[in-house]
Amino acid sequence: MDGLLLVDKTAGPTSHDVVDAVRRAFRLERAGHAGTLDPAATGLLLVLTGRATRTAEYFEGMDKEYEVTVRLGVRTPTDDLASPPAETRPVPPLDAAALEAALARLRGPILQRPPDYAALKMGGRRLYDLAREGLPVEPAPRPVTVHALELLSWSSPDLGLRVRCSSGTYVRALARDLGAALGCGGAAASIRRTAVGPFRSDGAVPLGALRDRPLAEVLVPLDRALGHLPRVELRPEAVEKIRQGKVVGPDDLSAAAPPGLVDGAPCRLCAGDALVAVGTSV
Repeated sequence: MDGLLLVDKTAGPTSHDVVDAVRRAFRLERAGHAGTLDPAATGLLLVLTGRATRTAEYFEGMDKEYEVTVRLGVRTPTDDLASPPAETRPVPPLDAAALEAALARLRGPILQRPPDYAALKMGGRRLYDLAREGLPVEPAPRPVTVHALELLSWSSPDLGLRVRCSSGTYVRALARDLGAALGCGGAAASIRRTAVGPFRSDGAVPLGALRDRPLAEVLVPLDRALGHLPRVELRPEAVEKIRQGKVVGPDDLSAAAPPGLVDGAPCRLCAGDALVAVGTSV
């Protein structure tokens, strides 16, 4: 079956482990994830099944939301508590004004240095492989956007935050940089992804419950999963043109092009209730 499965990942498994579990649970030949989630993190992971795996690129670039606990007074090699502390410092008394001043520095468009232990490549090799071998790791800062950074709780040494950020933002790095801004160091004690674009974790299936649910009951049909793309209605005769690899034009549409259709941007090509293909407007 082709579609999108919203999985609520537990701490421990890699994103690849989750895909393998989905494949085994439903005896699928093809499955893949759209957007990696760190092994230590929990929450929403998008898993595509069947022919929907070909559409993974259309789920890239979506904003993400997280709830994170930052442990102050500690600095670790991995920027979370998965590795032993490299340094500990006393946590100073912090009031609301001091916390807000530090958070404000991390909101909006920022340059963020990825963690040393990350899946990004440098010189053709993964950063985490270089770091584990004790080789120099100096990832270049990258532009990201933190749309919202909200304080949920503060009980020293732990800060609870809600984060909404652009794709490519490392929440572990936000914890590290917040600790640096407060002068005592910081690392992510827990990370839970609560949303990817329009998809939310409260509609996700726990990983351990997959075998108890029929796939048809939990799978989001591909047309609905791609609902963030403009929908273009085709005439019936245009469907065969697409199957033959031909270009369709304005005369092949059964209705006017929808608002929001941008040249060079992807769109859904549909005939009635069926998703025929994903195309690009020109």
